[in-house]
Amino acid sequence: MAENERKSWVYRALVTETLPYEVPVIFSNDKFYQTVSQDVQDKNLKKALEKLHPSITKYTVPYHYKIQKDSSRATELSIIHPLWQLEICRFYADHEGSLLSFCAKSEFSLRRPTALAALYVEKTESDKEATPRAGIVELDVSEAELNPAHFISYFTYGKYNLLAKFFNSREFLRLEKKFRFMRSLDVSKCFYHIYTHSIAWKIKSKEFAKDNGNSHSFENRFDRLMQMANYNETNGIVVGPEISRIFAEIILQGADCEIQQDLLRKGLVEGRDYAIRRYVDDYSVFANSTERLDCIQSVVARRLGEVKLYLNEKKINTYERPFITPLTLARSELAECLRDLEDVLSKDGPFDANESRKLSAVLKAVRTVVARYGIELGNVSGWVMSSFRRLVSRANSRYLDQSEPKDVDKWLQFIQALLDVVFHVCAVDLRVRTTYNICQIISSVLRVKGKISDHQFEQVQYVIGSELVSIVDQYDFESIADDPIELLNIVIAGAHFLGADFVGNPTVLKALSNLSKEPFTYFRYITLNFCYLTDVDRFEVEIKELSERAARVLTDGLDPRKFSDRYLLLCDYLGSPAATNKDKRAVFDGLFGGQIGSETMDMLVKRVGFVDWSGFQIDHTLQRKELRPVYAMS
Repeated sequence: MAENERKSWVYRALVTETLPYEVPVIFSNDKFYQTVSQDVQDKNLKKALEKLHPSITKYTVPYHYKIQKDSSRATELSIIHPLWQLEICRFYADHEGSLLSFCAKSEFSLRRPTALAALYVEKTESDKEATPRAGIVELDVSEAELNPAHFISYFTYGKYNLLAKFFNSREFLRLEKKFRFMRSLDVSKCFYHIYTHSIAWKIKSKEFAKDNGNSHSFENRFDRLMQMANYNETNGIVVGPEISRIFAEIILQGADCEIQQDLLRKGLVEGRDYAIRRYVDDYSVFANSTERLDCIQSVVARRLGEVKLYLNEKKINTYERPFITPLTLARSELAECLRDLEDVLSKDGPFDANESRKLSAVLKAVRTVVARYGIELGNVSGWVMSSFRRLVSRANSRYLDQSEPKDVDKWLQFIQALLDVVFHVCAVDLRVRTTYNICQIISSVLRVKGKISDHQFEQVQYVIGSELVSIVDQYDFESIADDPIELLNIVIAGAHFLGADFVGNPTVLKALSNLSKEPFTYFRYITLNFCYLTDVDRFEVEIKELSERAARVLTDGLDPRKFSDRYLLLCDYLGSPAATNKDKRAVFDGLFGGQIGSETMDMLVKRVGFVDWSGFQIDHTLQRKELRPVYAMS
């Protein structure tokens, strides 16, 4: 294998394994992957890149930020320093077989890597609209090189990539038929409490691990990798990237095997006397008496306690068959409503009075079902929004994908009814995944440009712009998080799809002004810069002030090779079209010494950064997030 091909293969984990799912929509590792995968011929550029990508042996500090988990709770996610992300790629390449082997020991696991994934995936029904090529326009990518647009996951996963699929499966029905009771158990803040050394305890034994802590082995290397990527912490691992889920899976599979053996010693046989199914850190325990459930729960709690993990007492629930929860009932009723919309779409001719009523009643139906079953909208919003996204694609295909569309009025009526619902859902349940759905739906709707009249297209744009501004206007800046990713994605969506007129709206300008206040964070910087770059003349002052502020932060003495946020900021400051070549060289020289030439900086600018300032990649990034997600709860 040629060296360049080998690099392309080794570093593909950057695209799928090392970042959290929930990030600003303009942020990805795609450009970073292309840069480290390609050979560099120019010696000055190569020297500059070596300064940015040195070998690393010391710990680094992750970039922490919070996202909304539901209406009352937030979750802290982390971006591992890119230099340690490179080490993760090498670890994957060296230990693919071991990772698969140590994730294949438990009969309980519902979600585990089972094989290396294919690089190309077949499109699903919802993906059949054209997807822009995912090229990095500044780099020459040969046909032989791997295209990150096609990377979905490093491994394939079994049995289920969504917890909801298990509850809708024949396997679940068989368990319901066999066992009278089901108890759900949840590990309290699992990833935050994982003790990194416990991976060696579960692969070998605690005594062996303590006696051989300095030996070179798979488990010790994995332990050290997770520590070094997380400020040298042994208590807790970074939350968000797929590698953390695999690390946790190996530990929990070790506990699974011990739980099964403990129960066997009590005379309880899995499949006969009980069944346990575990999806990451959520357990579903099946048995024919609550006393047996209590016994099993006690064993689970004890084995988890040995690796410093504990059950969340507030989330223990017991169900008697049929195992139908309020959430199941709500989804079933909403599915019927969505089938009505499918029927409306399938009929020719104008909407009759009954069909029009169904369209106008969709929002009421969603709100009524949520209230009736006492669930949070967030429990069903992702599924509902994904369904609406598919309906938009079907409406485009049915009404407009013809040489001379004849049902534009019908398309407009249908789309306006759906937009009314999706923006209401987003406003009520403003979370990162909801904003991704909003971006995907907007992208799909606006692809009809050229197929409808300019007046009709402007009408749709106006509705979208007004709804986005309304969401921005309702945001509570008094309790704003350091990095309100949900809000950042909304303003990015407006800037990307609607341009400078959206950014120039007084409500949006006020929001951007609030975001420019302290703290000055990396995600705020890239969002503000992306928005202002929609019109460099109109926002000349703001662009200049933002670049000067970034330069001051970068030269305040903190080493970007240690602090993830500074490294990310440095790379996107250098890659941004906002700062001058001269200012970039001054920052680079101040951090790394020497004198980088003007031409070298021009070449470096094309190869560094994590943001697509043109917005060219946004559509394919959204498509990748839509394609067969490897991890989601519902």
